[in-house]
Parts: sequence; C-alpha cells; structure tokens
Amino acid sequence: MNIMLDRIRILRMDDDVCCRVECYENPDWGFARNYQLILKSVFAEYSASVFNTSISSSVGLLYGGNRDYHWQGLIIGPVDGKLIKIIDGVYYKPIDEDILNPISAISCIDRIIYEYKTGNGCYKVLLSLRDVDGYVELNVKASKPSFFALPLDIRNAESMVSYKYTICRYRGYMEVNVLNSLLKVIVKGIDDIENWGEWINWIYKLGDGFRTLSNGDLRFIKYVRSIYIPVLLKSLSGSLNIAIPISVKRCLKPNLTLNLNINADPIIRDLIELRVRRLASFGVPFNSLIAPEAGAWWFRRVWIRDLVEGLRWNLKTYIYVLGWKSWITELIMELLRISWINNGTPILPSSKSFSSDAFPQLINVATELSRLTGSSNLLEKVLKIMFRAIKKLRGNKFSASKIMDGVIVSKPNSSWIDSMVSIDGVKWPMRLPTSWIGRVGVECEFALVEVNALYLEATYRLLSLLNSLGVTVPLWLKDFYYELRDGFRKWFINGSLPPLTVNIPLGLTDNTLSSAGIVAASTLKDIVYEDIRGMWRDVEKLIVKRKLIFIGSGEEVFGVLTRINELKPYLGDMEYHGSVIWPRDTPYLIEFMKKLSMDVKGILLNNLDHMVCEGAVGYVSELFSLPLGVNPSPSIYSMNPVPVKNPAQYWSHWCDPYLDYFKSNSDL
Repeated sequence: MNIMLDRIRILRMDDDVCCRVECYENPDWGFARNYQLILKSVFAEYSASVFNTSISSSVGLLYGGNRDYHWQGLIIGPVDGKLIKIIDGVYYKPIDEDILNPISAISCIDRIIYEYKTGNGCYKVLLSLRDVDGYVELNVKASKPSFFALPLDIRNAESMVSYKYTICRYRGYMEVNVLNSLLKVIVKGIDDIENWGEWINWIYKLGDGFRTLSNGDLRFIKYVRSIYIPVLLKSLSGSLNIAIPISVKRCLKPNLTLNLNINADPIIRDLIELRVRRLASFGVPFNSLIAPEAGAWWFRRVWIRDLVEGLRWNLKTYIYVLGWKSWITELIMELLRISWINNGTPILPSSKSFSSDAFPQLINVATELSRLTGSSNLLEKVLKIMFRAIKKLRGNKFSASKIMDGVIVSKPNSSWIDSMVSIDGVKWPMRLPTSWIGRVGVECEFALVEVNALYLEATYRLLSLLNSLGVTVPLWLKDFYYELRDGFRKWFINGSLPPLTVNIPLGLTDNTLSSAGIVAASTLKDIVYEDIRGMWRDVEKLIVKRKLIFIGSGEEVFGVLTRINELKPYLGDMEYHGSVIWPRDTPYLIEFMKKLSMDVKGILLNNLDHMVCEGAVGYVSELFSLPLGVNPSPSIYSMNPVPVKNPAQYWSHWCDPYLDYFKSNSDL
C-alpha cells in the first residue's frame, strides 16, 4: 500500500487546480521533504508548512501552520529595494469549541485552506493574499467565530534586527506602527482584544537550508528566534484583514487565462496545468514592468540570469497557453535596453556586476521570440546590440567577457556556477579545481564551456532566422560565427563531453564531467556536433534517477549532477555546485535524449511527481542533494534525491518541455 497516495489529492476549485495534502511532517532526511504552502502577489508572499503547531493561550490551544524556515510568514516587497518580514504566522481556534486535530491543507494559486476536526464537526480557515489600492492584504477567513493570534516579527527580512513599534487599539481594528518609519500594519475585523504579551522562542528546523553533520547524522542547521504575540484577538465574523500600506505604484500582471491544448491522461493534464498556473504566480516589480523573481524568500528579486534561463524554457507557455505575448515582448525589450545602456547584462537590475552567461541566453530568447511572434522590431534590436557586443568583445569587454583565441573568456565565477569559498585563507571560485590553487589567480579569465556554447548558439540562431526571412546576413555576424565555431572546435572538442573550463594562456583544461558539458552538447548538437551518440556514456555517469511516488511506482531519470567529482551530500557552499542536481539543467538533458530518439516521458513525469510529493506544493526546488550520509529517519523513499535550499525556484519551473511532448496542435 502506498501511504503517499492517501496523503495527496488533486482537485478543482473555482477553475483552479489545487492540491489537498494531509497535515503531517515527513522526518526523512531531517524533514527535508516537508510540505510548504506558498501564496504570491506582486508585492508580497505568505508561506507556512502544511504541518500545524499549537500555542497555549488563555482560551485554550490555538493552531496554525508551522514555519520550518525563518523566512516564512508574511514578507512584503521588494519595496524600495527591501524585503520586510511582518508576521511569522497566523494562529486561531473556534470561540465555542476546541480543535481536536488538523486534517489537511489545500493549496491553490490564490488561497490556502486548512481543515480541522473539532468536537462538533469540522473547522476551516482560508488564507488569501492580494494587492489592492495601495495595500497588501492578507485575509484570514475562518468557518466559525474565532480567536486569533498574530506572532509579530517586523524586520528587514535579510536582517535579524527587529524594528521597534507601537500598537494602537481602535474600535474594530488595531494598528502596529513602526517607529521612525511610514511602515504600519492595520488589522481589521476585531470585536475584542485581550493583552497577551508573550515572547516565544521558535525553532525553525530547516533554517536557511544549510546542513551539517551532527553525531554522524545529516541534519539541517536549525535557527532559533524570539517572536512576540502582543494580543489575543476575537472576531465574531471569524475574519481578519491584515493590511500593509505600500507607497509604490500598483503593478498589474496580465490576466490569467489558460489555453492548455495537450493530449495527456487526466491526472497528468491536471498536474501540467497546476505547474503552468504556478508559473504564472511568479512576478515582482521590475522597473515599470512585472518580471518573475528568482524564487521564494531570499530569492524574491529579479536575478536576470535566472530570468532569461527561465524564459528560455517557458516561451511557448507564455505565448500560446497564457496568451502573454505582449508582456513577454515588453520584458525582453526592457532586458535588451538594460544590456545596451550597461554594456552587458547585470546580475541584478541595479548591479554593476555582470554575468557572462546571461547576455548570450538573452539573445537566444529574444531571437526565438522574434521567430515565434514575427516581430521585426525585436529582431532589429537584437542585431543592433549584437553588433555593439561583438565590437566590445574584441576590445574593452562586454558583459564581463572578451574574445581570446576564438573563444569567449571571463572570470570563473561570472557564469551560473558562481560560488566562492575560502580554502586555507584563499578565496577560491568553486568552478575551478582546487589543484589549480597557486597556478592561476582568481582574477584570471577562463573559457567557460556553457558561455561559449550559448554565444555560439545565439549567433547561429540569429544567422538562421535572417536566412529564413531572406535577409542578407551582415558580414560581421558571419565572421563572428565562424570565429566562435572554430574556437570551440579547437578548445572544447575532445571526443566526449566537452571540458568544463579552459585556461588559454597556460593551456590548463578541466575535463570534469559536468551538466555544463551537457548544456553545450545539447545546444550545439546541430551546430558543431554532427553526432552526439558517443557522448551518451559520459552523460549516463551524470544521470540521477528517482522513484515515482504519486503518478507511478517505477524508477525514472530525474536530472543530472552538476559535476562528477568527489560524491558528497550537500551541506553548504562547498557542495553548492558539486555532486548535486539542479532542475535548471534538466531541459538540456531532455533535448539531448530527444536527439538520440529516447523517450523522455519518464523524466517529465518524475519532475511533476516531485512537484506534489515534497517541498513547496506546486513548485520546484532549487537543487537536490544525493541521498548520501546517515539519515536520522529513513523511509521507503529515502534513496530519492533530497530537496535542499529554496523550495520554489523560477528557473527550475520549466513548462515548455511538457507542451512539446504532449502537444496536440501544430502551433507549438
């Protein structure tokens, strides 16, 4: 009997695909697989665990969703560049009876519903989040008159220093006013207020997602923080409205309408729709537009590298399924403008640090968008910035890169494998082998395989589009293409997956098998690689499998390791880009397998399965650890990859591969 099947149900509510899960904790790998619930608006995010905790009060036990990370609760922003934590959670109980036990939680795109058993039947509490008329509103609606408690934790979410505030009580509502600030919290729907004034030390068992070895066991590094419950609130209507004024211009997302025309079994279709709807929930202010943030909590900002990577594998979904062609065209135009005025693509919109991989990926996305939409204006913009980029790559650099001996060279941490650690007092980019310490400096420039592949692919795509339109290809573009093609053949073609990193002046080559090598082989399979079959033996060494839980029972391919070096469980930055699995790499594996005429249905189903079986319901985790080390609480699924760090990452949330596989019309 599969217990997990009894704990998960897919259902439809008001034209939305929702997921009902049992209120329980999963102790496997130190609670790594705990269910989280997330609500998103443009200006805020609310999250809590499916599992409930209780706190004792003068009226009995109050229940509410637990917080496993100290980032959970209600976060406002980014506003004026800041993320502000407001409340840590919401607690409640019916006025005239006690909660016997939590039963389940329902996760929809616009609401969370907790369901409880009471002495007189059932009790439900609905939480919803929205932006309206200069406010962020968290609305709490219980099915019966209720008592409520709001643990306050008002602070910059990226700091542990609490703001000082005062509480003012009025008829029917109260205000929490932050001292020396315009920030305030208005709570409405109150019929009575009772002083409480209790500090509670809360244990966030998953902390920031980092792990450690404790007495031989692998455990997350817990975080303990004091949260304050100032008052007990009574509401005869069973409703609270928690409103935070925001002094920024209202930004609207495009309307959410779906045209999901695919051929799939009903449960698979529902899960794909769930995935698409959650994709549409990403979006925060970005200049005068809305753009998907990099992820939940500490990633609740636009990271341009993450953005363009996510756009690459969701273009068709945005255009054909969501009907957001105008929005995505405006967004790409804005990204091209930013890259033009900055002579490169910054890591963050306001940053002066540049990424080497984001610009060529932006050109790939913009060129493909021009092809799909027929936008000649967009194509002109791409040609214009490519001309400038090529000129500067040959001179003073563009986007932290330049040309050397036919390849693009840049700092080793300028692409997405960007972690820096201290090794024996030396600040070292984990991109490079530690055996190179003392041989090369961290300021040296290297040929990074995925950066060169993306530039070559972008140039080839642009050439191909111009040719298909009957437009004369500029000589400068042809010359650049042939230069990059010949340079790639010289430095990266070796009869197997291409090397990860090359130092041209010293002739150093890192032949570590890597997902970046798969990215290169996949993107260049029709450009410099005539036959990729011989690489499969290397790709197989990187592949990680996972056992299906909800939509099957067999073991299927799930993803690939970032690198094969010493196999270790994920603990922190030392392992962040090591023998771990990043779902952002999986679409490239899918394209590689399709080129070899392999069926990719298993890998597609497996990634849907993760989405509803662990982590943030309906979302996809940032990365996964191999199931290595001593598991303090093993289960029958312990050998599956272990989700760690951020549970709702944008570039992990690719949808186009599902449209390609299950498509039912020729438009895609």
